[in-house]
Amino acid sequence: MKVALVKPPLSGHLLRGTGVYFDNLAGSLRSYTAIEVVICTSNQLPKSVDLYHFPYFDPFFLTLPPLRSKKTIVTVHDLTPIKFPQHFPRGLKGELKWQIQRFLLKTVRAIVTDSFASKKDLMALVGINPDKIYPIYLAPAEKFLSLKTKTDKQNVLDKYKLPKKFVMFVGEVNWNKNLVNVIRAIKMVNIPLVIVSQSFAQRKDWFHPANVYLKQAIQEAGNSNLIYPLNQVKQADLICLYQLAAALVYPSYYEGFGLPVVEAMSSGCPVVTSAKGSLKEIVGSAALIIDPDSVTQITGAIKTILQNKRLTEQLIIQGSLQAKKFSWSKTARDTAQVYQQVYP
Repeated sequence: MKVALVKPPLSGHLLRGTGVYFDNLAGSLRSYTAIEVVICTSNQLPKSVDLYHFPYFDPFFLTLPPLRSKKTIVTVHDLTPIKFPQHFPRGLKGELKWQIQRFLLKTVRAIVTDSFASKKDLMALVGINPDKIYPIYLAPAEKFLSLKTKTDKQNVLDKYKLPKKFVMFVGEVNWNKNLVNVIRAIKMVNIPLVIVSQSFAQRKDWFHPANVYLKQAIQEAGNSNLIYPLNQVKQADLICLYQLAAALVYPSYYEGFGLPVVEAMSSGCPVVTSAKGSLKEIVGSAALIIDPDSVTQITGAIKTILQNKRLTEQLIIQGSLQAKKFSWSKTARDTAQVYQQVYP
C-alpha cells in the first residue's frame, strides 16, 4: 500500500503540535514494510498512490482540497475554536471558510483524532458518523525518556540565563491555554516562570484585536523579574527544561490532547493541569487537577509540589507510568490499521 502523507502548509504549525505529529508519524510509519509513505504537498498530490492522508485540519483555512482522486483520511487534532466561538471570533470570511471545510470534512473516508474528547466534538459540531472517527493518541518523542546529565542541564540554565528553581509553561497563547492565570499564580507563590512560547517571546502584533489573550498575558506579566520567555527552544533544550522544572503548569480551559503534558510526564516533571477537554483522559491520576478559573487552586497546587517532597516523588513515578501508555510506534500501528480499513 502506498500512502501520500501531506505536509502541513502553514509554517507556524511545523514548530509544535501539527509539525511534531507529522514528523513522528512519518518516521514511525516507515517501519511498516507493507506501507510505503510518500511525502508531498497539497498542491502536488501524487497520482500513483492508494490513499491521501492529510495530517492536519484548520477550520479557518482551506487546507483540504475539494477535488481529490484518491480515498482520503484527515487528522483533526481539535475543534476548540468551533466549540468556543466567543473566544475565537471568525468573522464572515472565517465563517464561510469553516462551512466549506465542514462540508469537505464530511466527504473523507475516515477521520483520525487525538482523543475521545475530540471524537465527541466531531460528532456534535460537524455531524460525523462515529464509525468514521478513530481516536489515536499522540506521544512524546523517545528522546524525552532519556535522562540528561548535570552538565547538559547546567548548560541550558546558563544558555537562557535561568534560575535553578522554576516552574514552566509550554504552548502558544490562546484563550484556552489560560496563561494569564498561570502568571497570576506564580506571582502569588513568588517562583520564576519559564514560558516556552514563540508568540509570547516574540510579542508580534500583540496589540492586534485578534491577539487579545496574548495582550492580556503580556500586560499581566508586566516587567516582573519572575518571567522568563523563551522562543523556539530546541528539543534537546526543552527536555532539559522539563527535567529541571519543579512543575509544568498547564491549567488549560480546553485541549484536544495536550502534548506538553505527556512530554513532561515522560521527563519526570510533575504536572498541574485541569480536567477540561482531553486532559483528564490523558493524565489519569498522574497529575494535580485544578479548576482553571481558580488562581487560588493553581497557586495551592504549585505550593504543594514545592513543599511536599513525598507527593512530588509520587507524581513523578505515576507520571512516568502514565506516559508509557503513549508511544509513536503505537500511534503509527493504529494509524496503519485505519489505512487498511479504508483501502481497498
